Amino acid sequence: MYEARYGARIINLKQYECEMKGKIFCKNCGTPITHVSSHLREIGECNVHVSAYFRLTNSKVNPHAVGCGYITENEIKNIYAQCCNEKDLMTKEGTSYIVRLHILVDTLETTFIEEGNICKEKKVKRSTLKYIKSGDKPAYITTLRKILKLRCQLDKDGIEEIKEKLKLKFYNGKNRTYDEISWSSFFFEYDKKSYLRAFNYISKKVYHPVVFCGSVKSVELPKENFPFYNMRIYSVKVETGKYVSLGIIFTDDKMYGKMKEYEGTNVVVYGSESYAKSSGLRKTKEGKEIEYLNITTRIYGENQVLKVENF
Repeated sequence: MYEARYGARIINLKQYECEMKGKIFCKNCGTPITHVSSHLREIGECNVHVSAYFRLTNSKVNPHAVGCGYITENEIKNIYAQCCNEKDLMTKEGTSYIVRLHILVDTLETTFIEEGNICKEKKVKRSTLKYIKSGDKPAYITTLRKILKLRCQLDKDGIEEIKEKLKLKFYNGKNRTYDEISWSSFFFEYDKKSYLRAFNYISKKVYHPVVFCGSVKSVELPKENFPFYNMRIYSVKVETGKYVSLGIIFTDDKMYGKMKEYEGTNVVVYGSESYAKSSGLRKTKEGKEIEYLNITTRIYGENQVLKVENF
């Protein structure tokens, strides 16, 4: 929450003062809330700034009142209501909402092959995959962005609720069925535990899209031995001399300017065709051994990157 009720007025985060502690409430339902100050979170190559926010004092003792706009399930219902006519995007089964994780390509899927130090791409026909029609992509991406934006506005309790209420499915071309994808295999937080888990998971070859949180270090131009634009995320330190590194690649020249604007910001990225490979142990100029566990995922449009304040 970014606003609170204090007495007869609504205040924002900048207006909060220490003497208001214990006297602020949800602006919609009047439930007691508290203020969390901004702070730095150490990740690895950088420190991530976590902005201040308001949250419930105790979600079990004093939850939001029924019907409050800050209840996670109510927000999910709103997202569903806005796209329920698009049955291919989001459906409802009992008390759960099903999100179809369509891959964002047309009739060709790209796979990557390595020849020496040169990374090339190989086009492969995949007629068994069920793709979204090009005209439906904006609606699908809009829906997905709303879900990811909601996720990044939630506290710990809200995150558990969205995991419970949202079910993720993706078409398995090999088995010709929709497989349920666990949230932990789809959404990777920006921390040591999640990034290391992502590397180990993706190393086994992943056929469905994934989402990463991260802080953008740079957006690099294509190189002779790597013909892709590369949005690099600040690496996450998992132990002394070992880092997990994430690169988000794309080929559309028109996207470069927009992606460049994200340098130094926090983003959430929805990518596909992900792969992972270790750099192996290398020695730095100082003689220290270092290893990078490299993850790469691909995007096709600007809307697959969402700028956020907090994760």
